[in-house]
Amino acid sequence: MKKLFFVAILISGLLKAPAVYAQETCVQVQVYGGGVGTVCGAKTHEAVPADLAGITPAMIAGGLFLASGTLVYLSRKFSRK
Repeated sequence: MKKLFFVAILISGLLKAPAVYAQETCVQVQVYGGGVGTVCGAKTHEAVPADLAGITPAMIAGGLFLASGTLVYLSRKFSRK
C-alpha cells in the first residue's frame, strides 16, 4: 500500500509540473560610434566542457605507467639502504 501511495504521489508530481519554455535573450550593446542597440538571440555566455571528455584511455594508461614506474624506482631506492 505504501508503494502504491508513493507511486501515485510521484506521478501526480510529474503531471502537475509546469511547462518550461526557452526564452529569447536580448542584450543591449553599444554600437561603435554612438548609441546603444538591442540584439536579440545573442549568447550571453558559452558552455565550457567540464567533463572528462578530453582524457583518452592512452592518457590514463600513460599516467598509470608513469606512477607505477615511479613507485618501483622509489621502492628499489629505499630498499637498498
